[in-house]
Amino acid sequence: MSNNALKEIPSAISEASSLEILSLDNNDLESIPEELYQVTSLKQLWLRQNKLSTISGAIKSLRDLETLSLSSNAIDILPGEISKLSSLKKLYLNGNRLTQLPDGLENLSTLQYVNLANNFLELLPSLWQAHVSESAKQIEIKVGSLVVVILSNPIKRQ
Repeated sequence: MSNNALKEIPSAISEASSLEILSLDNNDLESIPEELYQVTSLKQLWLRQNKLSTISGAIKSLRDLETLSLSSNAIDILPGEISKLSSLKKLYLNGNRLTQLPDGLENLSTLQYVNLANNFLELLPSLWQAHVSESAKQIEIKVGSLVVVILSNPIKRQ
């Protein structure tokens, strides 16, 4: 359903009870209907390059979600409930308007990759912040097996 200039997601999406991958990249979506959060079988949700500005706390119901891409939208705040996605491995948040991250995100033990490039973050969660060096050109940090891309953020150095 990518590249279709969709302005909304049909409410019938909730009936796709065995859907595992949903790609809605490059559309004109401004919001996500609550019905999408009822598709609890989702493992990958791709919402790159839309016009999203908020994400509902109902996202916590997508417990099997392994990949979430919200890149290149207009999101300025993430709900704390995103930290409840206990299966999440890859999180793409690059190209948004984030100034802070929700508490608990750094505690998701399944996370392997987070892209935070091109936002307005000044601070990272403390566990990640400890790995930020004095290098003004730092591209990424590594925390155990987790890679966090931080390029083009005004992160304050320790």
